[in-house]
Amino acid sequence: MITLKELYKPRVYQIDGKLKISSTLPDNLSEIYHENTKMHASDVRPWLVPLLPSGLSAMPVRTFFQRSARSYKKYQGYPAVKLETADEPATPGSLWDIIASRRCKRDYSDSPIRIQDLSRILRYGYGKTGRFCADGNEVCLRAVPSAGALYPLDIYPLLENVSDIDNGLYHYNIEDNELERLRPGSFLKKIYQLVQPSNNEWIASAGAVLFITATFKRNQLKYGDRGYRGVLLDAGHLSQNILLGCTALGYSACIIVACLDDPVNDFLNIDGVEESILFAISIGSPYIEKTNNAK
Repeated sequence: MITLKELYKPRVYQIDGKLKISSTLPDNLSEIYHENTKMHASDVRPWLVPLLPSGLSAMPVRTFFQRSARSYKKYQGYPAVKLETADEPATPGSLWDIIASRRCKRDYSDSPIRIQDLSRILRYGYGKTGRFCADGNEVCLRAVPSAGALYPLDIYPLLENVSDIDNGLYHYNIEDNELERLRPGSFLKKIYQLVQPSNNEWIASAGAVLFITATFKRNQLKYGDRGYRGVLLDAGHLSQNILLGCTALGYSACIIVACLDDPVNDFLNIDGVEESILFAISIGSPYIEKTNNAK
């Protein structure tokens, strides 16, 4: 039988540039899982081949993608009711049109993101959208649901090409709807390889990268290990809202899951244990290829 100690890798992380090592066994399985699924520089290898079961590694990559794209389930032979599809396209700008138009896009132009648009993307992505009174206390309503209304996520925007605001690393203060500047300067071209270790040149042209972190105890103090599921649910709600907001405002955006966890945690000045990076979202003005219409 495998013990917890055998499953657990000693934690090596940095805070303020200082290397820290912890071999203390954590109290919960979710922390072991999160630690053991972090990406490190030594893990950066060509995608697919290390992940394929034996016998499939020789399959051409194109064939693998074609088969894996059939990501749905069918119950063959069971009675089925055919659902209607809309005959007319959705009204431009409607919710249905925005959902249908959403795509992960990696091509960005050098046109800046408008600060007013970034504000809307953040607020309607994970911010406050209303309030009411309960037992004499004011309760804030948010743009997404969250288990127990605990909201374990934070957003750290790294701004590189946004109008009317200095470049730098910021934290989105949801309570006051403010961007708190943690570190001034242009960093994206220096650290983009940490955000996506391979096939990453496109990130350097983004106008902003949003780093999404989780403070796990916000959920787990109430729900224990199961609270880890709530953290991931929040991540899904937040990311879809932000992508739809970008689509509605005409920006390109892409989810990035291949972060080198601990170097990114160090850049954000978080410990990687109590609070840790989950993923990132790149945003930029769309790149429109110019065509020559001259005859």
